[in-house]
Amino acid sequence: MGINPGTLGSIAIIGAGHAGTEAAFALRLHGFDGSITLINGEDTLPYQRPPLSKSFLQRGLSTPLRSPDAFVSAKIDVVRARVKEIDQTRLALLLDRGDEIRCDHVVLALGAQPNRLAVAEGLNLANLNDLQSAERLRGALPHARRVAITGAGFIGMELAAAVVALGKEVVVVDRAARVLERSTSRDVSRYLGDRHRLRGAKIILDVGVTDIRRHSSLGCVLTLSNGVQIDADLVVEAVGVTPRLELAKQADLRTGIGIIVNRDLLTSDPRISAIGDCAQFPLCEASRAIVLTSVQNAADQAKHVAKRLAGVRTSYFAVPWFWSDQADDKLQIVGLVPQCADRVVRRSKNDRSFSIFSFQDDRLASVETLNSPAEHVITRRLLGARVPIRPQQAEDPKFDLASLFRAPSQTANN
Repeated sequence: MGINPGTLGSIAIIGAGHAGTEAAFALRLHGFDGSITLINGEDTLPYQRPPLSKSFLQRGLSTPLRSPDAFVSAKIDVVRARVKEIDQTRLALLLDRGDEIRCDHVVLALGAQPNRLAVAEGLNLANLNDLQSAERLRGALPHARRVAITGAGFIGMELAAAVVALGKEVVVVDRAARVLERSTSRDVSRYLGDRHRLRGAKIILDVGVTDIRRHSSLGCVLTLSNGVQIDADLVVEAVGVTPRLELAKQADLRTGIGIIVNRDLLTSDPRISAIGDCAQFPLCEASRAIVLTSVQNAADQAKHVAKRLAGVRTSYFAVPWFWSDQADDKLQIVGLVPQCADRVVRRSKNDRSFSIFSFQDDRLASVETLNSPAEHVITRRLLGARVPIRPQQAEDPKFDLASLFRAPSQTANN
């Protein structure tokens, strides 16, 4: 492990999003009684980020992760500053306000930052980087008739649903051949794309944005790779995110697509852990390493690191799961949807509720559920417990998935 938890008197957590805040409170839950410093780069208490692309745009209310009193009761010192540099020799964090914080262990929960379009350089386009940028977007929406969204991933499509609900014209543009192409199967992608079009969103795929010219304080003209021009009162960038690596690189930590960590989520410096959207970690027993940007992943990794630093020996294993609310459709995914797989569709009596089971090498790899939360819960248990299931069973809506837990070996052979 590289550290002796009993010798830790102070822990500093850089980043107060879901991962950092969860880590701080989990440390107290598991008995750590040293000092905990949570360094928040924003001038606000930690808040939930998923609503920023959905309900926040309509109601303007942010949801705190914990109440102010909770931080006081747990003796978690929230510092509103940014870390400019990590002095590895002394394990000191140099802050932008001029002082420093010394500690025995550092947890990097740096998160990720929105990608920019190359052609958008010099233009202050809207995005959902943080609460402040979400507030700016919400303030601009009443003055916009047509909104262009660049990117048909989760954030882009959630935004599309929220903005259409506000009565705006919405145009979504993406180079991909289908919406949510990187994250979902064709059936799910087709269903959600059709639903967005029925609500009124225009979706233009297989094209890139080659030029953006501003013609007013907000309005722009977008030129697409097929020559088509789109006039928009407001342009929102939603072209994915990139882990924040600057501090890790400055501290000479190993990095790749994220901050490289081992199965205990320790970096190349055993005095520093990394969790959440910035961490590149080995996925379960697989040999490949990935970065996952999800609330579930942030919380699971935060809890694991907190246990380890509090002296609770545990091995890290978590099946990834995600969700996305797009208007009145709820997509939930357990596992990582493989690009090439054998898939079966499990349908219900409701046309808007179905599940896609993806198999690789005769093993269940992922399940995507639309508007079927109960089935999502069961399939999360299936994958988490590695219970075998055959494609014929998954496809049969009359087959009781819960029966696999009562006699897994016997049921799987039926």
